[in-house]
Amino acid sequence: MKEKIKKIKKIFQKIIYKKKISEKFFLKLKINKIKEWDSMQNMHFLLEIEKGFNIKFSFKEMNELNSINKIIKRI
Repeated sequence: MKEKIKKIKKIFQKIIYKKKISEKFFLKLKINKIKEWDSMQNMHFLLEIEKGFNIKFSFKEMNELNSINKIIKRI
């Protein structure tokens, strides 16, 4: 589980938020809670997660995966 969270966080920092963030803060993040994470960036983020974890999200899932917690649970 820890490795999965680290990998997601690394992707998040590459795509959306370049600054250092604590794991506690990261796990509570939801779309639009920080200005850098909007719906367009979320799509880029989810596409990178698909590549990084070799998975595929449905269109419906992409609309529903709007928090770090939901993304972790899905993976």
